[in-house]
Amino acid sequence: ASMTFSQAVTQISDVLSEGVSKFTLFVVTMKQKNQPAPPSLANAVDVICNQASQLSNLANTLANGYSDYPSIQGKILSESAGLDSAQKNLSSTCQSLSGNAGSNELANSWERLSSSCRSIANAIIALLEILFRVEVERIYATNEKLQTAVNSAVSFPAAQIEANQQKFADLASDSASYANHLAQFLNMRAQSEESPSHKAELQQAAQTLLQSAQEIVNKANDCMDEPSDTQRVQDFGQLNRNAGATANEIIERIRDVEAQRNFARVPSAEMPQAPTTERVDPMQMEAPASPTPQKVTQVNTPPPQKSQPAQQTRNPAPVRESGGSRGQYKPAQNRPSQQRAGAPARRQAPQAKATDMNQIVDMAKDLANNNQGKELTGAATDLHAEIEKLAIAAAEGNGAMLLQCARNVANITNKFAKDVRGASAGCTNAKAKENIMQDTRCLTDLCTQLKIMASVKASLCDSNTKMNKDEQLIFLTNNLIKTWKQTGDHLQVADLLK
Repeated sequence: ASMTFSQAVTQISDVLSEGVSKFTLFVVTMKQKNQPAPPSLANAVDVICNQASQLSNLANTLANGYSDYPSIQGKILSESAGLDSAQKNLSSTCQSLSGNAGSNELANSWERLSSSCRSIANAIIALLEILFRVEVERIYATNEKLQTAVNSAVSFPAAQIEANQQKFADLASDSASYANHLAQFLNMRAQSEESPSHKAELQQAAQTLLQSAQEIVNKANDCMDEPSDTQRVQDFGQLNRNAGATANEIIERIRDVEAQRNFARVPSAEMPQAPTTERVDPMQMEAPASPTPQKVTQVNTPPPQKSQPAQQTRNPAPVRESGGSRGQYKPAQNRPSQQRAGAPARRQAPQAKATDMNQIVDMAKDLANNNQGKELTGAATDLHAEIEKLAIAAAEGNGAMLLQCARNVANITNKFAKDVRGASAGCTNAKAKENIMQDTRCLTDLCTQLKIMASVKASLCDSNTKMNKDEQLIFLTNNLIKTWKQTGDHLQVADLLK
């Protein structure tokens, strides 16, 4: 089977995180020793730059499908260009590396190369954040277009339908078209959604919206045939409100799911953080094209004047605070929307956050103590040992040790996730198995981020720069340990924890 866009991005980001973290570890170590670079250094840089180019090329391809969403498209292209610039800078800095062992010239060269490693790691993080959210941002933006169109169609005065049939047809076509577009984007997202329950929610909402779009078209034509029939006009308004309600309900479900797949930013001491992906302002979007016939046209496919979206746009976001069971989506049944467009998802009650790596060590210790001797989760003992060394390195400002421990944590976790997936292959509890699969995906996503983020931190570490209170390091390791624990809980439910 051909690889989806999200699978390609995930594969390249996994390889990049390994390559960049391994190379940065070498650079940080050589900077500490202030030794000349080996002949193989240039080849190692070329490999990383080629992988970075593959990621930016994928991003540019994706951006072609977002011409109707210029704000989103601009962010993709901007971050892609940033990665291109960072990889070119890394290559040129490597070529200029010079100086004798122990010299100030060589020390400065290693410092510049370390800074280039930090820049490319930050650029990878920035682009991945966009790619992992771009599809839901388009869905949110399309819903805002739909809600605007629905409100306009519903508020059109019934007494003016006969005298202004073209205007009425335009408004009906807009709401039907945006319902159709949203349904298409939901189906595209469902194609590679790993969660069976959420996949079903997306598909069900898409089917309901497609049906609503056609019903709106049919009822609008009925209204123009008999403008004085108030019941037809009322039915037309209700169909529009139903479409808006269905859209808002699935949007709320997506926000609930995405809240558990939140990508942690990795700031750079040298570069300002890129702005988080914002919802596109409906007032800044292109106005929908007006249909030419007086009768409302069919909308089984997008209007030809609207560009077709790229087909491979599944962008899983790699970090989730927690998994767990989710509520089931239910389509709206002949009732108006109770939530305004773009309303935020319901928030859980805030919990106390860890503020020091020593707190993370304590969490890892508790996890290890509670899982001693267990077949799968017993690996938490090794995790605790590496987390403890990671905390020491962060407190001492030892960049090389910090990055090595982060890589070790990732290796232990990836093996744990692989073992868990294997153990759950024959699980007959469908919901428990789904939760376990979500957990393991979360773990591997966290590992990818941890290696890239630790590369940034390692390049900044020294005796005067400590990382034991660093928010990003604490955030990722905290989520990692929580997900280990949650995985164990789900294994217990599935009767797989021995």
